[in-house]
Amino acid sequence: MRVKSILLAVAGVIAIAIAGAAIVLATFDADRYRPEIAAAFAAATARELTLGGPIKLAISLTPAIELRDVKVANAPWDSRLDMVRVARVAVAAELLPLLSGQICVTKVSVEGLDVLLETNAKGEPNWLLGGA
Repeated sequence: MRVKSILLAVAGVIAIAIAGAAIVLATFDADRYRPEIAAAFAAATARELTLGGPIKLAISLTPAIELRDVKVANAPWDSRLDMVRVARVAVAAELLPLLSGQICVTKVSVEGLDVLLETNAKGEPNWLLGGA
């Protein structure tokens, strides 16, 4: 009888944890991190990042993020505003390394990639990115 009570308690705790995780995942809005993503990119590259479409996050054993209508600003002297335009980019990573703070990318998928590489009259390339 005591073993049965312990098993029921453990099953109840697991069920509550699964229900809680399901609620968090169902209500999680990755789009609210758009300003932080753009700010981190700008700090690392000294270029503006524009995320035009929704940010989709898939939680599984290989979590993935999907971005649409992504643009990276060009050098101020260049012939067009955006150096990089991407219709869709998706990145998947391994779950266990993520839980320990490491990023291990397993798949990158890119659609509609348009990159403009140029140099100015001084020979400076637009692909050299600066930042902090």
